Amino acid sequence: MLIEAFFSEMISRIVQIVLGVLFLVSGILKVGDLRGFASVIESYGILQGRVARLAGFTQPFFEMGIGGLLLSGHGVVLGALLGFVNVAVATYFVGSVLMKKKRLENCGCFGAGIKVPVSWRKVVENVFWMILCLYIIVGSVLG
Repeated sequence: MLIEAFFSEMISRIVQIVLGVLFLVSGILKVGDLRGFASVIESYGILQGRVARLAGFTQPFFEMGIGGLLLSGHGVVLGALLGFVNVAVATYFVGSVLMKKKRLENCGCFGAGIKVPVSWRKVVENVFWMILCLYIIVGSVLG
């Protein structure tokens, strides 16, 4: 009974909408300056050159696709799974910079134009988004 209430259709749909809007808006903001976003990715020091540019030019569209899956109600589990992976990779990037004590003024979460500093707070926020993705996945398995 408690599990059914926790994974109610209404709560699941709200979580889908919140995550869908997050991914869609994040992708749209990045598309406005693909070169700038690619340079933010390169600033992490994990991907370089063509690989960083490829990631910078494709990730925004990937995020918009995730948002579309979650908002449309079709392919929601796939969208949540891809969203989890996307945020997990971003968290790896942020965590690696923090562990190296490298300072970056912009994590790139909302593109090159909106500066969100790389911090442990960003790691906690990302863990929250990953938990919401898992909520959707687990809810669909139990439902």
